[in-house]
This record gives sequence, structure tokens and C-alpha cells, in this order.
Amino acid sequence: MQYENGEISTCIYKDKIVYKAAFNAYDAGFQLYDSQGNLISDCNVSWGQITEKICDEIISCEVIYRIKNNIWGEAAVDTYRLGG
Repeated sequence: MQYENGEISTCIYKDKIVYKAAFNAYDAGFQLYDSQGNLISDCNVSWGQITEKICDEIISCEVIYRIKNNIWGEAAVDTYRLGG
């Protein structure tokens, strides 16, 4: 799994489910994927700037996977047993 060292969330964009994936690294930004797993946006958030409008338009995000001991200081999550 590409994001096994990070976090994955389900979000809504224009009434469709998208997946937000982020690596467990400072200034890494995040990527958005459609329901077929196709990359739809690379959201670079370094220096406080969002590179694409879609990155600010996702709503209702819910974490479905997050590793333990992450940089966000949040609890581990593995809703669908993605971590094995």
C-alpha cells in the first residue's frame, strides 16, 4: 500500500466520494483520488499555498486509515484493515 506510512480519508467533492491520501511527513501535501483510484489532484500545501482549487473544495473528510506514532499526533485508525 502506497500510503502505509500516512493517512487516508474519504471526502466529498461535488457530491462524489474522493480519497485524500497524505504521507506521514512535514510539508508533504496530499493527493486526491477518484473512486477508481485515479489521481485527480496533487495538493501541494508547502509554504501555506494550495496549488489547485479542488484541494480547498473537498468537504466532510473522515479518516479511514492512519498509522500509529504519526506526525499529526492523532490516534491510529484502520477502519477497513488496510494495514493488514
